[in-house]
Amino acid sequence: MFYHEFKSNKRETPFAPEYDYKIGITKIIDIDLDNLKNIILEKEKEIVKKYKNCGNAAYTGLGYNSLTSKYPYYNVLEWNYPETNILRNKIVEHHNQYCMDILGYIPSDKIYIQCWANVLGFGQKIKTHLHGISENSYLSGHFTVKANNTNTVYINPINSFNDPEEYHEKNEDGKLTIFSSNIPHYTTKNNSFSKRITIAFDILIEPKFITSSYIEIKIC
Repeated sequence: MFYHEFKSNKRETPFAPEYDYKIGITKIIDIDLDNLKNIILEKEKEIVKKYKNCGNAAYTGLGYNSLTSKYPYYNVLEWNYPETNILRNKIVEHHNQYCMDILGYIPSDKIYIQCWANVLGFGQKIKTHLHGISENSYLSGHFTVKANNTNTVYINPINSFNDPEEYHEKNEDGKLTIFSSNIPHYTTKNNSFSKRITIAFDILIEPKFITSSYIEIKIC
């Protein structure tokens, strides 16, 4: 795993911002991405139809008929296919690596993961949003299943207005990123007639904040 860093200079006044955000990036090579793509496209029909009268676009701009907007009602990691089971294990593995090797942080013995899929057609993009700023916010992640010449763009939370500091991460098939849930991000437009298919997730460590769409995973 390697990482991109948003890091402040050493502050010289008590009012200067001090921050250090790391985006962990790795490649997963042992998942059949073609099968995973087909699973997601088949599940999209089922989920969108089942929850047609409910949804939460969560500032993405994708609307209430998108698979993304149905994220509170299903969890990709519960689908029980070989591909989703491998992904579940890889998320845990890379969560641990990110925490210990990059941050020097010993994670708790359990994590709780909410996981959903995004399907973008021609001309679609995900608008700037973030996943969590509450007192219990933790980590989020992104996994590219199939994409053609798009980026996920991460924005420094401290330097996000006048001249935003951005990091453009190319969406390569099989690439997994992990980042603090309070980092704003967006995607570039899908200018391909092939669908852009990705998986996103949130991780929490405090069970009292967990909703039904999260699953509990023991990590040690």
